[in-house]
Amino acid sequence: MGKRTATLTTAAALALMAALPRAASSQDLGVPRDGFDRVLLDDGRVVDARVLPREKEVVPLEFADGTLRVDRSRVREVRFWRDFDPAPRDDAEREKAAKGFVRWKGTLVPPAHAAKERAREVEEEAAERAKAEAALSWENRVKKDAGKFDVVSNAPPAEREAWCVLLGALSARMVEAFPGAGRWASVHIYLYRDEASRAAQKKEDDRQAEYEKVVGPPEFYAPDHPTRRVDVVLAGARREDLVPVVFRHAALRLFDEWIGYRSEELGGWVQFGVPAYFAASTMEDGKLKVGLVDDLLLLLFRELEEKGKSPSIDAVLRAGNEYWKEAWDRDGPGKYRASFDVEHLPFAWLLVDTILDAEDGKYRGGLTNWVKFWLNVKIGPMVEAKSDYGKVRARLLQYLKLKDFDPLLAAMRRNAASMELRLPASWLYLARQRAAGGKPDSGALLLVEKAVTLSGRDAGRLREAAEVCAALPGGRERAVGILRQAVEADPLDAGAREALARLLEGEEAAREAALAAALKGSPPVPPPGR
Repeated sequence: MGKRTATLTTAAALALMAALPRAASSQDLGVPRDGFDRVLLDDGRVVDARVLPREKEVVPLEFADGTLRVDRSRVREVRFWRDFDPAPRDDAEREKAAKGFVRWKGTLVPPAHAAKERAREVEEEAAERAKAEAALSWENRVKKDAGKFDVVSNAPPAEREAWCVLLGALSARMVEAFPGAGRWASVHIYLYRDEASRAAQKKEDDRQAEYEKVVGPPEFYAPDHPTRRVDVVLAGARREDLVPVVFRHAALRLFDEWIGYRSEELGGWVQFGVPAYFAASTMEDGKLKVGLVDDLLLLLFRELEEKGKSPSIDAVLRAGNEYWKEAWDRDGPGKYRASFDVEHLPFAWLLVDTILDAEDGKYRGGLTNWVKFWLNVKIGPMVEAKSDYGKVRARLLQYLKLKDFDPLLAAMRRNAASMELRLPASWLYLARQRAAGGKPDSGALLLVEKAVTLSGRDAGRLREAAEVCAALPGGRERAVGILRQAVEADPLDAGAREALARLLEGEEAAREAALAAALKGSPPVPPPGR
């Protein structure tokens, strides 16, 4: 189940999640100066460069310190210098120039006329932007179904649709794994365009809280109640970084709604392990791949194993069931804890991953039926769960078709040993750890290379790898090479060029520093909806 994929019906919308912010056509580019065109880039920056004739899908941008060849999709709009160049081009224009005329959009006009047109242009752009911003205010938020998730958002339509596709795919995979578990329950996901939108909702929440102080809390909270929904602010985060965070909270909240008051009987390992399994998912080629490696939990599991502090299977199965606390005290003070803690989560995630995916899925049906049993359980077994851990343990073994847990634990550890970290940041973390340990070998640099390989042509990730590499003994030269990869992948990345300038010397360093400054351009004016 875990490594299979589900084809989406709106695969094209998935590409929107990786797309850079789209600028509004009404964005003010200003007036070209000093022989340079004003170029609006796809992320909202406005830079001064000469736009040379296009070469198929490549647009050469000539800056004072070099020419960068960029994909045509990176250039949204251009205001050409030639349409504002005051130099006269014929005798008629020379007569006008002698009278002090200036060029405005290709024509020589009196300065007062150009100033009036410019003021009108700025005013219209500001009004258009204000109108667009008002349309995307939190008061005008839109609600849309995404399977078992109800998405409420004031994000731009394309971005909102992309999130709905993602969450709808996650919902479908969870329902597929546990059919019938969530026949009625659903979860509200509030996606705020920015912090101001979140603040507007908080005011509504505060009014609701004041109301509940007077009339008392509702017997059953509505799905959009602050205590039950998932709140996410979209602004200021890379989408690829935000998706796993949203998945983690969405899966946890949805599964919690499904199992409801039976979470005690199921135990923390199911309540938290199952959502952790689904949170480790990603979109690839228009398909949702679930049950991937959760880097953080894998690192924690390995660390606990190395230190001999990994909890036992019984400690994990017991954790999270308050009803067994008295029995635990009889086993010895502190031997087991009622709460489901940090050290239990890596084990629970890996246990669920192994049950659902390892050994050709031979344990999968056992977990599905285990959840189904407790959701439909009658009073007798429920009392048993609250009083006799031994019977519950035996029942779980029966569902998994095992005599004891040894084969499952062996499979779990083989599963963990076969896993490889999938995020560049995880390999960089290991590189820092190795370097901090004072080991003189080249192991840390090899770990950086893994991060570089996984980064592909992501300039931002490559820049992070270069930063770690430069701090390692003997890593400066390789860091320069990684940064060259970054600027090749994204010639417009000012941060990579700044970092490169710090590591280089002489004319090349000065050139990269100048290009970095030029690429920062005018302060980016976010288009409406960003």
